[in-house]
Amino acid sequence: MVSQRPTDNVTSSRKQPRMLSILDKLESAIYYVTILILISAAGILLIFGFYRFVLNINANIHDNALQLLQSLLLVMMLMEILHTLDISISQHRLVADPFLVVGIIAIIRRMLVVTVELEQTSASSPQSDSSFLLWELGLLALVTLILSVCIYILRSKRES
Repeated sequence: MVSQRPTDNVTSSRKQPRMLSILDKLESAIYYVTILILISAAGILLIFGFYRFVLNINANIHDNALQLLQSLLLVMMLMEILHTLDISISQHRLVADPFLVVGIIAIIRRMLVVTVELEQTSASSPQSDSSFLLWELGLLALVTLILSVCIYILRSKRES
């Protein structure tokens, strides 16, 4: 039986914390690069959405306002993801609430699109298209309710 030398244990115990430290720094660097990309994307979307709104101000105001609202909701989704990354960096843990909020915002964006499609198809298309869109709208509302209940349960569990 070969015995280990005490220096081998000391060397391996020093390497492990150093390796963890390197991985922790690498993780933080990836988070910071991701944050910069998300901030840039949010800024570009905000500026481009407002620019497109001003450029098309004389066009159909209903569609123009809807496009601006969709851009703003997408920016809000990116900001919620940034908030999640901030929590992950500062507390070194993953929190589910912001992801659920991003899901609700995404559902609201889709509900806006479905509502516009429903208005457009009700005047020009057969009844089957409208009924499909109504089913989709109902399912989106149900998923929104489920995600809201999940957020409530997570927050009430955290407080107790």
